[in-house]
Amino acid sequence: PQYSDENIKSVDWALDGKHIACVRGDDKEDQVEYPAGRVMHSTHGSLGPVRVSPTDGAVAVIEHPLRGDTAGYILVLERNRTPRKLIEPWPHIAGIGWHPSGQEVWFTGSKDGSTTGLWAVDRAGNTRMVGLPGMADASFDIHRNGNVTFIKNSARVESELLLEGESANRPLVHLGWTRLSAISDGGAVALFDESNESVQNRFRAFVYRRDTKKFY
Repeated sequence: PQYSDENIKSVDWALDGKHIACVRGDDKEDQVEYPAGRVMHSTHGSLGPVRVSPTDGAVAVIEHPLRGDTAGYILVLERNRTPRKLIEPWPHIAGIGWHPSGQEVWFTGSKDGSTTGLWAVDRAGNTRMVGLPGMADASFDIHRNGNVTFIKNSARVESELLLEGESANRPLVHLGWTRLSAISDGGAVALFDESNESVQNRFRAFVYRRDTKKFY
């Protein structure tokens, strides 16, 4: 491997094979550069992945207004033009890629929090579902012949409790994204939240009762 640059979160080759578009960022700000070194857009949220159109050099990137949140929208960046949204914020959006025609951006995500899969949006903002339900967290690339290569990602969050009088940790797993928030005095009740597909990618609060060993 050869060192190239630093603080790079996402990168894509331009059509000429000589230049790259990239997302560069730190814990305060992310920015899109195309070519590398020329800033096209910056935000205090998070950006990426980034993709360069195979036809005219337009850059598409996902922007998440809140860092650490999967909700976001697709921006198209063009030289000497104001960045524009192709879609309004969706509860969950992940992978992105240009169709070989350059007329559509394909992406994986969930529009209403319940239907996940591979979607397409044209430059006018019209969306359609391409298919492959359940691919909300997939990274992918579209080849020039139209074939699509997927890398399916999965994630799970679990919490554990070690309560007074117990010798071993107690797993606290409910719907797959269980984040512990607070415990009552004595450990009788634990408060936690979930925000995965099981709750339509929206934040929901639950409690766990030690006496019944059930979630509410």
